[in-house]
Amino acid sequence: MRRIFSLFLLLALLAAAVLPSVSCSSSAEGESKLPEGALTEAELLTYNILRDDNAAQEGIRNGMDLREAFEAEGYSLHLTTDFYREGIQGLEILPNEILVGKTNREETAAFLDSLTPWQWGYALIGTKIVIAGHSDETTAMAVEAFAKNIVKRSPLYFSEADRYVFGDTVEGAGRVYSVLTAYEEYGEENRTDEILAAVKERSPEIVVRVRAISGTEDPGGIDYLDSLLSEGYAVGFAGAAGMTVTEICYLESAYTFSAGETTKLLSYPNLAEEKKGALVYSVLRCRDTGKKMIFSAADLPDDSSSGARMKSVAQFLRYTESYPMALFGTGLNLGSKTETVQTDFFSSGYTPARSIAAEKSGEEETGSALFFPYERVAVTKTECLAPGISYTEFQEAAK
Repeated sequence: MRRIFSLFLLLALLAAAVLPSVSCSSSAEGESKLPEGALTEAELLTYNILRDDNAAQEGIRNGMDLREAFEAEGYSLHLTTDFYREGIQGLEILPNEILVGKTNREETAAFLDSLTPWQWGYALIGTKIVIAGHSDETTAMAVEAFAKNIVKRSPLYFSEADRYVFGDTVEGAGRVYSVLTAYEEYGEENRTDEILAAVKERSPEIVVRVRAISGTEDPGGIDYLDSLLSEGYAVGFAGAAGMTVTEICYLESAYTFSAGETTKLLSYPNLAEEKKGALVYSVLRCRDTGKKMIFSAADLPDDSSSGARMKSVAQFLRYTESYPMALFGTGLNLGSKTETVQTDFFSSGYTPARSIAAEKSGEEETGSALFFPYERVAVTKTECLAPGISYTEFQEAAK
């Protein structure tokens, strides 16, 4: 019995001696696997979370949400504002800062300058972590993504390789589609010829044309469609919406038609017909993959009801989640005047592939844009052939 007891004691002592070395070896191995130059967990826990000192309620909430995300994982980080006074202890600008939203730090400005108006994300800029978008709403999305992708992982670390920008890339690859979009104002000369020339040169699979009309006049419609028919296209759906007419055509060798309709966006009786807007769409089935896609055009006249109007569009988009959709529109008001418009699109998972040039000066008209569902479509090529005409190729993600 003594020999057995001695043997167990010896084994226990050996285990006690070996386990710490195994643990240290495992920890060291974990640290060695971190990307070069990564901020480790110990370093990140010395960082302060900063928000704009003059932030509105949404901006204040974004800072609090990030702090609470860290606390949920057992970490404690100090939350403060970007107010500073050089030379005064406790109010200096420090190298270890997590910047949330539009702070006054140059790193925030550098990151936002690299983003388009619809993008958001996070990145390591120097020694500082920037989490931001151009609005409080998109910053909230960036905070949520950072909490999910970074704060929750083990071990906790952050590096330059963790940079993430919504709208930069889409994983997966699939069939390449091509779309020609065109907006034609009333009375424009030679625009129809330009569109047909572009169709003949590019042979796009989808052609979406939105043209303005005056009263009951409808110039150029029949001849234009006849020309497309002679080039191997068919009309998916064509419909009038207020003061515009939309024609969605597809290459018959690539697609078959499934459904199409014009959907009114607003039904307010006090609005004139041209102020109600509409969504014209075609559901097309790709011949070589069997998959369906929706191609649509929204006519959204500029009026005071932009928020309600876009909620109607967002509601329609939610019904189409089973299919990828390309949306071309006029009067989308992507400028700062009606920021709600772009926010509604982005919250529905859509991002513009390209704003369409409308002036012969080459300036882009923010009222016309081609949108794609970001999570499922990657844009591979965009090109403005002429003012108001854009050619775009994109691939549907494999997932």
